[in-house]
This record gives sequence, C-alpha cells and structure tokens, in this order.
Amino acid sequence: KFNKKVPVELVGYDDQGKPDELIKLTERLTQQDKVDMILSPYASHMNLASAPIINKYEYPVIMTTSTTAKIYDLAPRFPYAFWNISQPKESTEPIAKMIGDLKKAGKSKGRAAVIHPNVEYGVEMHAAFQAAAQKEGLEVVFSKAYPFGSSDLQPLVREAMATNPDAFLAFSYPPDTLALTDQSKIASFAPKVMFLGVGVGFPLYPGKYGANVEGIMS
Repeated sequence: KFNKKVPVELVGYDDQGKPDELIKLTERLTQQDKVDMILSPYASHMNLASAPIINKYEYPVIMTTSTTAKIYDLAPRFPYAFWNISQPKESTEPIAKMIGDLKKAGKSKGRAAVIHPNVEYGVEMHAAFQAAAQKEGLEVVFSKAYPFGSSDLQPLVREAMATNPDAFLAFSYPPDTLALTDQSKIASFAPKVMFLGVGVGFPLYPGKYGANVEGIMS
C-alpha cells in the first residue's frame, strides 16, 4: 500500500503485573489512544485477563505468552484472541515420557522434583506434569509452589536436592530461570534431567552461562 517505510508510533504502559491495571490500560489504549494494533501482555494470567476486553473492542491479538488449558473453552468465546503456543498437556507429556523411557531403560529411577510459581502458568503446567508423571509411572518426590516474583529460590533448590531426584523440573519465568541456574550451580545440584521454564531459549541464557547450559532442557 505505501511502498515505503512509514513511521510507527509506539504507545506503552506499565501494567505492573496486575490484571486490574492491565484492563484499565487496555481500555485506555483502545478508547483514548485509538491505537491500530495491540500486542499481548506478558504471562498467562494477564493474557486471560485481557482476552475479554480485546474481544469487546474487536482487536485481533496473538497471545504469545499464554499457556493455559482454559483456552479450549475460551477460544470460541473470544474469536479475536489467538493462542499460538504449546499448552500444558502438550508441553509436559513429552518430558514425562522421556523420563519414563529412561526409567524403563534402567538409566533412571524415575524420581522427579517439581517446583512452580503460584500463578496460572505454573499451576497449570505443574498439574499437567503430575498427570503425565502418573501415566508414565514416575514418582514425584518433591512438589512445591513459590510466590510469583521470588528472587531467592535457593531454599527450594536445597529442599528438592535433599529428595535425591533423577529429574528436576521448574516451570519458571525468566528471572526464576536465571536464579535457579545460578543457585543450582552454587549447590552443585546436577540431576540427570533438568528442565527449566521460560528463558532457557533466550540468547542471554547461553551468553551468560556458556557451556554450563549443556543438558538443560526447556
């Protein structure tokens, strides 16, 4: 249409990670700022909060950071919200199967320690893994939630380590992922399987840890 570069004005606000604030700011973007396009917020619970409002004003939004089984019921109600990433069941069954296969091959005892933040993403991923672990005959020897935004996770790492797991899984957000990597290294915690959540695939991760990231899955 333009056949040339055109200026794009970016309008952004800090929702402070609060769903109520997000809803107010989305209203402002659509009704006062009259933006032409909206990018999705960050985190599953925030995407769920924004879906009704963006649907109300008919703004198509790709929910790029939302992992929740609730979309199977919500998607038909919110046709302007597009949920494009792997969901809890599809995300956790392969890792449970891999640990189960190691157990069957005699390479693992199938003991898993699991932690997660106490928000939508963490809670749903944890529940999905628990179901998948049971199906694969795994023993979940440690399972604990931590407050969203926690910076000191070393006590959890040491608690999990004390249960002698073959696999450690943390359905974490980027700050947690970095903290868990640092604190696992300090504690010399190196189970046969280590699965960390969001952040492992970011360029900063291998940039920060180099060869130490070998074997860490996400």
